[in-house]
Amino acid sequence: MKIHTFIVLLSVYLTAIFGSYAQTVIKIPYRQHEIFVVQPATVTKDLGHGGSVELGFEADIHGGSGSYTFRWFKEGIEVGSQPSFVATESGTYILIVNDGAGCESGITYTVSGESGLNYLCEESVRIYPNPNQGDFFISANLNQPIDKVEIIGMDGKTHPISAIRREGRSIHIQASGLPAGYYFLTSHAGNQKITKVLLINP
Repeated sequence: MKIHTFIVLLSVYLTAIFGSYAQTVIKIPYRQHEIFVVQPATVTKDLGHGGSVELGFEADIHGGSGSYTFRWFKEGIEVGSQPSFVATESGTYILIVNDGAGCESGITYTVSGESGLNYLCEESVRIYPNPNQGDFFISANLNQPIDKVEIIGMDGKTHPISAIRREGRSIHIQASGLPAGYYFLTSHAGNQKITKVLLINP
């Protein structure tokens, strides 16, 4: 209000001195952030002979406010808060980057061991479409049928599934009411547990 009043008074003052042709142009600096981008969307890594691998250096992060914060998750459990993370186990890891202005984006890492068995197991389960709005299918190519499915949020909370039914070799999942964001979908088949990253759109 004070700035607006000052501009009005200044305009009146200049008009009184220079006549009706006087114009006041006041430029207020405005900073518009670039589009927030985190790339690539997926990365595949191997633990190698040392039994560990560092994740995060592949990330190309730009745009947004520039005040980035980082959160690492493995199977719904937060495991780190630095730009990089050292994985010592095979599985699915996800890096969530916040730009400091309320926008989030992520990278999904698939880490396999020397034998590659965990990676092959994870590739035997597919979510489609992904991302989705809570209505999707799971396609499985496993020795045993999937007998349990869980949707786990980034806070570790398990979310209810509205409906689940088998349609041929696929499983139709309906999880209505899920807020937009990243989730872990864990499929249980006998003694196997396969976790994939699920993205719910608004």
